[in-house]
Amino acid sequence: MLLDYLHERNRDDVDPRPWDGVKLIHCDDIQDWERFPRCQETPGITYLEYRLGAKRLKKLRKSVAGLLAAQERLQEIDCEEVVTYRTEWLTVPRSLFRGLARIPLPHEALPGTEVSGGTIVDGALEIRAGWRDKYVEVTYAGPSRVVHAEEIARLTEQLATADKERLSILREVNISRFAHPVLFISHRWETTDDPDPTGGQLNRLKELRDCFFIYDYSSFPQLPRTAEEEAEFHRILQSMDELVRNVVVLDGPGYLTRGWCVYEYLVASLNRTTVCDEVQDPAFVALRDWVSTPTPFTSELRDGFESGQQNYKIRKILSCVNDILPIYRDAGFQTEHDHDAVTGLLIKYLKSTLPSKRSREPYEGPEFRRTSWTDEEITAAFDGRLAIPHLYELETARFRTEVPNTIAAAAGQRYQIKKRDWATFFNPLTSIVNHFVGLAERDQI
Repeated sequence: MLLDYLHERNRDDVDPRPWDGVKLIHCDDIQDWERFPRCQETPGITYLEYRLGAKRLKKLRKSVAGLLAAQERLQEIDCEEVVTYRTEWLTVPRSLFRGLARIPLPHEALPGTEVSGGTIVDGALEIRAGWRDKYVEVTYAGPSRVVHAEEIARLTEQLATADKERLSILREVNISRFAHPVLFISHRWETTDDPDPTGGQLNRLKELRDCFFIYDYSSFPQLPRTAEEEAEFHRILQSMDELVRNVVVLDGPGYLTRGWCVYEYLVASLNRTTVCDEVQDPAFVALRDWVSTPTPFTSELRDGFESGQQNYKIRKILSCVNDILPIYRDAGFQTEHDHDAVTGLLIKYLKSTLPSKRSREPYEGPEFRRTSWTDEEITAAFDGRLAIPHLYELETARFRTEVPNTIAAAAGQRYQIKKRDWATFFNPLTSIVNHFVGLAERDQI
């Protein structure tokens, strides 16, 4: 067995995963495809091969870290973009007649240098004087390629004089596909036998750039399956929540009427790993926004301001899940077995992911205690609602994840997921500002 052999050979490099046999497709390889092939006929590499390649690439990058830094810096500064490189204040002497003063600049002014209230002519500042001394700010700017000319020359020399072996490694690092992320395509099957009989989904996915992706028909073993493939298929299904990362939610007729789609959309929202969302359903958007909303660290000793905002965020997350569970309840599956399997996966995932319950016990003071959700409570919620505790709350602003709604836009920002700036998060005034913004947002609803 190839996978067993690779596991044995590389056991010190990567730990085996249940989904190592998943086939990955590179976006460049589908450009001349007309239809998606079955997994058993897909020419892509396996997830294990990708992980081994990514591990090796990481080692190669480390061995040429200096050259990579030089290369990246050159890409940043060797351009015509106008940049500021110096700012200083000059004194304009007073003049009884308020005439035009000419003040030599202490530094060379490149094209693009600006000054308030005057102009730069032949390396000098020309500005009208006043009855009193005044100060003007001179902002030196110019094309990045000119401003950083010396640094560009030094970095170019560093790359040009590197030995052949390191340059060869650098070239391999630059062209390696193993630096590309793996995306998960969440989509609806258009027929029971073929998810994309017309090739419409395939044509849309051709807009992807610099990535591998998982597309279940071409990535998971399909019927008819051998006994070995069947066992591998069930191992993959049991670890689906680990595969649903960097998700592209592909819109299509009735997307939210299919159970698997709702499951993938919900997991992606709770994981905060949606990189493209063509559906933009309000309940799922709100869920990923609230999960991504940072709140202050809470104190275990008292139920104060920070805990109030944490409680508010928890209630919002649970409310969003309550809005989504009826969508899942009404969604369909091809077989009852699929329904039971996905429901089991979802119960397990919700139990491990949902924020813990908070409650106050009699005679224990104002503090709350945290308890985990049980299987019974979550199972019951599929026919009703999750119980949301009523606790002391303070509004906080909802973080807007702003996930792109087109594949082209997601590829353009390199599948990056928007996150809250940590410097802002640790600012002690942030929670107060967010509270008043939250109040304003509540009043607008």
